Amino acid sequence: MLPTIAAPAFAADGGFDLGGAILNLGLTAFVLAFVAYIGSYAVEALGGLGEAGSNVAERLQGDGSAPQPKSKEPIYDDAFESDLANLRAPVTKKKRIVSDEELAKFAPWMRGIDQDMIEKNQKDRRARKGK
Repeated sequence: MLPTIAAPAFAADGGFDLGGAILNLGLTAFVLAFVAYIGSYAVEALGGLGEAGSNVAERLQGDGSAPQPKSKEPIYDDAFESDLANLRAPVTKKKRIVSDEELAKFAPWMRGIDQDMIEKNQKDRRARKGK
């Protein structure tokens, strides 16, 4: 009866193909193993949910001591004060990241560039524009 349900084509013509039967059994075993593999993750997830639920229940029950009274004074967040101090600090001139010698070593085609002249021209341009 089971082969008739599992493989109706075999029951229809009355023949039996050994290669096809082995292939069907192999594929069935593979699919069942795959379903079991996925099912193991589902069981693990349900176990995690149960554990989390028990943790929540323990927290709700508490340790039996009286709850501590809440403070009535206001709460102030002063974490931004160091950032505010950095913003209010005077801006210092940026140091050069690369010296002329390092620039020539890393980019030999830029050997003739005068960084001091570039900075002077930028300063003059800002003064002309009034910034």
